[in-house]
Amino acid sequence: MGRRLFGTCLLASVLIAVAETPAAALCLPPTEMAGAAPELAVNHRYVWFFIESLARARIAWQEADSAADSQNPAFKLARLKLADEDFQCAASLVQQFEGLQGPDRFTTETMQTSATAATRAYTGFATGVQRWATALARGKGLPLEAAADVRVQNEKAGELLITAVAPAWFALLKPPPDPKALANRLTITRAQRAALLEGLGRRGFRSAPNADSPDTHTPDLAAAVLYKGLANPQYKALDEP
Repeated sequence: MGRRLFGTCLLASVLIAVAETPAAALCLPPTEMAGAAPELAVNHRYVWFFIESLARARIAWQEADSAADSQNPAFKLARLKLADEDFQCAASLVQQFEGLQGPDRFTTETMQTSATAATRAYTGFATGVQRWATALARGKGLPLEAAADVRVQNEKAGELLITAVAPAWFALLKPPPDPKALANRLTITRAQRAALLEGLGRRGFRSAPNADSPDTHTPDLAAAVLYKGLANPQYKALDEP
């Protein structure tokens, strides 16, 4: 009995500790950055953080879907709060790059454009989840007009997230010597490009989004667009002939 009581108390203590852990403390950078060299180019670092933000946004999207499918108010509210935290985490991962400088004007502008658009998209998703959670916590549902507004807001946020993808990988392009020429050379090596594509795969992203999904502007679609850009053979790696 004593051992069982001790185990129960220990489990309760762990659960309390987890519940009291700030959400920000659980928002970790991409694992690939743990052993990255300090001199890793900021544009290369940004793409890793952008990939990680897409993964967190995908989790948030799934949590919001679970909330919508549930008939249990407590479970529904819990999933919405988790979705809010994950969208906020996704925003924080890319927001830090909004004011960072790249090695040249082109890299700086493309990286900052992507980071700003992605941050606004994730914040827009989070705002919609918060409105839904607030109404649910009061024991009410969203009025029809408010629910429609949230849906429109989510569509706009999704569109904004898609627009953040192209400048994210454009930031990896090496500006040509001739300003009038098209950039077709990356600033990363073949191994680095392969690692980015593998990183997308490890997070469950594919080169094509789920065709059966009714949602048109999802993190999966954004990741698919990024995957295709990175894999495009038209753009040679730094160490390719």
